[in-house]
Amino acid sequence: MPRLLKDGARLRRKASPLFDFFGSRVSSAAVEEGLCDLGLGSFSLSVTDQGLGLRIPRAVSWEKEARAVTWLKGMFSPMVQCRVEYSSSIPMREVLDLRQRQVLTVSLVEVFGPAGLRQALPLLVSRLGLAPSAGLSPRPGSFLSMREWREGMRWSQVQSGDAKPCFLSWQRPGGAKGVRSAWLVAASSHPEALDWLAHQLEGEPIPSEHCDILLDGLEWGVARRPCIAAQALSGFDLPVTADQERCKKCGLCVRVCPVQCLDKGGAFKDKAAVGRCLRCFDCVEACPQDARRPVYGASSATLSRALLHRPGWLSRLAGKPGPASPLPFPPSYLLPKPGPERRPRWVLGLAVTTLQEHAAALFKDGKLESAVEEERYSRSRHHGWHAPGRPGVGFAMDPTICVEETFPRGALAGLLGPRKLSLDELDLIAVNGIPARYRRAFSPLDAKAELPLLKAGRVVYIPHHLCHAASAFRMSGLSKAWILTVDGRGDRETAAVFHGQGEKIQPVSELLSLTDRSIGGVYETVTRLLGFGAHGQGSVMALASFGKPGHDLKRFLSWPSIHSDGIDESFHKLARREGEPLTKAHQDLAASLQDALESTIIGLLESAGLKPGAEGLCFAGGVALNCRLNQRLREVFKPKKMFVQPGANDAGTALGAGLEALSLSGVRQRAVLRHSLLGPSYSKQDILKALKKARVPFKPVKDAPKEAGRRLADGQVVCWFDGSLEFGPRALGSRSILADPRNPKLKDRVNRIKDREPWRPFGPSILSGHESRWFDHAFDSRFMLFTLPVKRSQASRVSAIVHVDGTSRPQVVRREFQPRYHALIRRFHGLTKVPMVLNTSFNRRGEPIVCSPEDALTCFAAMASRPGGPDCLFLGDFLVENVSSIAH
Repeated sequence: MPRLLKDGARLRRKASPLFDFFGSRVSSAAVEEGLCDLGLGSFSLSVTDQGLGLRIPRAVSWEKEARAVTWLKGMFSPMVQCRVEYSSSIPMREVLDLRQRQVLTVSLVEVFGPAGLRQALPLLVSRLGLAPSAGLSPRPGSFLSMREWREGMRWSQVQSGDAKPCFLSWQRPGGAKGVRSAWLVAASSHPEALDWLAHQLEGEPIPSEHCDILLDGLEWGVARRPCIAAQALSGFDLPVTADQERCKKCGLCVRVCPVQCLDKGGAFKDKAAVGRCLRCFDCVEACPQDARRPVYGASSATLSRALLHRPGWLSRLAGKPGPASPLPFPPSYLLPKPGPERRPRWVLGLAVTTLQEHAAALFKDGKLESAVEEERYSRSRHHGWHAPGRPGVGFAMDPTICVEETFPRGALAGLLGPRKLSLDELDLIAVNGIPARYRRAFSPLDAKAELPLLKAGRVVYIPHHLCHAASAFRMSGLSKAWILTVDGRGDRETAAVFHGQGEKIQPVSELLSLTDRSIGGVYETVTRLLGFGAHGQGSVMALASFGKPGHDLKRFLSWPSIHSDGIDESFHKLARREGEPLTKAHQDLAASLQDALESTIIGLLESAGLKPGAEGLCFAGGVALNCRLNQRLREVFKPKKMFVQPGANDAGTALGAGLEALSLSGVRQRAVLRHSLLGPSYSKQDILKALKKARVPFKPVKDAPKEAGRRLADGQVVCWFDGSLEFGPRALGSRSILADPRNPKLKDRVNRIKDREPWRPFGPSILSGHESRWFDHAFDSRFMLFTLPVKRSQASRVSAIVHVDGTSRPQVVRREFQPRYHALIRRFHGLTKVPMVLNTSFNRRGEPIVCSPEDALTCFAAMASRPGGPDCLFLGDFLVENVSSIAH
């Protein structure tokens, strides 16, 4: 190996730069300029080991503050904490580096021959910040010390002046699956940093407890396998380069590029194409010849902390297999199918970019086949994948997460298994949002710039709120409609208004989800404050009916002022722990919140141009599960038809992603969602097997609907498991607990069975054709997503389903879609003259709705073990009695 430096050459240290979470260099001048452009005339930004601290004048508006924090988190990563402080005395502008933790730099190069090695060594020294003085050049000779660190690795050191840079070199053998053979050299002024790297290469990682190690040259954006950036060629400024001798011109890089900036040969089409490049490096990861490399730039550095969640991953630099996930090359089902593109037959929609309510939906020849939430299989309510060991970190935050890591495996098995499909047989995989890998595709602060749809191989990434919009409009049966989407936050928005006509969905306006700005987030913050936890919004909505809107929430939730900053401080006196008594003040705060939500959404729609009497209104997003809000929108805007699909929360974006991907492929999809029974069903043999395994007494029933209807009329509480699982959070007659709506004592009993608050209301399932005789302003509401006033003349007859405000949320049951459930209610009607039953979800507190016969038996046994539990369980055509209830 050549000697690095001439004797007596001096080395000069350079100042340490700022880094983002992963290791990209961040210019303090660029940060200063960016904050100024956002309207901050004076500020003090501190960069510490714990995150960012932004000090601004008290007079700065919340809007400017939120935009600044949002921009900073985009610059340094959403995983970096940013604390804001206020002061009256601030210098004009300053960016302070207050980091205490030492950063040890290791520079890496990858070369493919002796000539490259001779050129690489001085480059390494320069990158270390040990800039050689004038006239310095490499020449052959011996290192001062050289030894084998381990088999295949060579450790060496050279001295010149005061500096003693150390080197580690090794050869990576070529792999059978495309990884090319190369020599790699690492250099550092700190032997302990090279020792850390050597252990990583051996697959025996040791912690770097007292310092961070910066791997200069390692491009963190290439997530599947460690990739060393290539040195930029003079006169060129390309983000990616290719070894033309190794490249086979297969065109795969062209088809996986999400912004189509490569020509048929894999080169950039033109200068504009270079500017469009997202530096996602999909083309680098997918190249089967391993011929493509990122070009060395600001992002070509990786901090050791960014690798903690992937032990053993760096060993791939030495030719070792590394961890099981992610795969070093994209799995085949993510890559384009061989041959020309054709009309997609099988399309999979996935809800995986958010941190909750993951789901999958399967389409065949343009028609929805099935859909199911992952929680039904994992048995973890609101199931959402997050990076192992890193709660709160998901696909939309961490660019190094690969899409297949997020796949809802239970849901996929439930959809693909019965059809004997493999992932390779899918034509398109549509994802419900833009992941962090493509964060350069849009600005989080520019609401006027339309969010892009990105296609990388077989995967299509659809903007989150567009998925919500498509899930409602494309299944509504409407040819023209306004579309409203509201949730916690999407790719960059918390709410959006679209207009749908024919096959097109056009954005009208959107409300950016800046830091602390979230309509769903404000509602959740008050929900937590009232002691109902992160997912207790239904309890707050029910509680609101008991109070009056006496608290002023305009500062936090009114159009267009929306943010949660300061809510806890403003209402800290009303903070309540779960289980503590509720007061009138709590009821009034809930009522105030509900009133503010309704006024805000009405203002949002009015500002977008919606006027009463529109042809159609579609609503989606987690906030669309608020049935009181839905009914208020019907009353105010009086659309000819209003549609909210049953999985309006994030799970429903799996439907929307698939539908929008089909539309993008030219496949028309105008089917009406007539029922929610989209999940798995279980055969008589499946049920019988589960019963025998559980070793519980059971008996076959000749006519289960008729027997269940009779038992309900006799005052029993019945668990009902029949047919295909419902999609969405509402049980609608397939996985339900049923009771007689005439008896208010049964309402209290069912609330105790489910361990719910005694004041929580229940909704009824009513036979189609009878709704107008029992409810004012009745319509064909099939998914329990609208409240309706119960007719005063009828309310006393069904007091168990009438809330304190005189409303209920009915489900209209049609015979053609649920013949057995319809027959059950018809039997109850024949015995009682009441055409409805009390219906609530078949689950225990904190658990998802039951999915399988095994789930139903487990849940029923747990509820039946307590006094006052349900009387019986119907599993298809089998009956299980609650023995303790019979004895009682």
